[in-house]
Parts: sequence; structure tokens; C-alpha cells
Amino acid sequence: MVRVEVHVVADPVQEAQVQEPPAEALTHEASTAEEAAPAAAPEVAAPAPEPAVHEHLLTESERRQIERRTRELRNLEDQLRARTDEISREQERVERRSAELEAAFAVREDRIEQREAELADLQERLERKERELVSYVAQIQSRLASSY
Repeated sequence: MVRVEVHVVADPVQEAQVQEPPAEALTHEASTAEEAAPAAAPEVAAPAPEPAVHEHLLTESERRQIERRTRELRNLEDQLRARTDEISREQERVERRSAELEAAFAVREDRIEQREAELADLQERLERKERELVSYVAQIQSRLASSY
């Protein structure tokens, strides 16, 4: 059994604080695992440890990868923040427009109600004038009929 530990640290300063487990612990765990394994299972030889130079390159590579991912994450956060701000501005614009339309609708509705009231008054006045005219015509006709 081979134990692999991966430490992901976004801050390069904190990365220097991450410590590798001692080689004795890895060796002890591997020997314990070999003792516990059944005898019938084929043994797979663990790869030989690579020189310290490659470990340094791997660590440097991991550091660069972490830095790159950190930059990508910050860029994504900035994009999300910008998009959130854009959506908030758009929502405010929509709400303002909705309020404007509601106010315009209320004004139009008030005008329509006012015009309907004026029309009802005019209709009533017209009906009254028609009744007066019918009455006047009847009066004139009766005078004319009585004068003949």
C-alpha cells in the first residue's frame, strides 16, 4: 500500500508551512500493509522514490498550478461579481420601469374615469334637453291645434 498526501494551499506563503510526512512513517505504513496483505495476492513493487530534484520540480509545478488555479478562481470570482452587479442593475432598471408603467397606467386610468364622469354628465344633460324639447314641441303643437 502506498500512501499519498496532497496538500492544496491557495496562499504561497502557507504552502511553505505545509510539511511532508517523514519518510519513516511512509515506510512503516507500507511494511504494515504488506504484513496484513494475504499471501496469495501478487505483490506489486512500489516505484522507487525519485531524486529530491524531481520532488522539488514537482513541488514547483504544483505551486505554479496552484497559483494558476488561484488566478483562475479570482478571475471567475471577479466575473461572477461583475455579472451579479450587472444583474442587480438590470433588476433595478426593470423595477424602475415597472413603477413608471404602473404610475402611467394609474394616470391614464384616472383620466378615463374623469372622461367617463364627464360623458355621463353630458349624456344626462342631453337627455334632459331632449325631454325639454319634446315637451316644448308638444306645447307648441297643442297651441297650434287649439288655435285652428
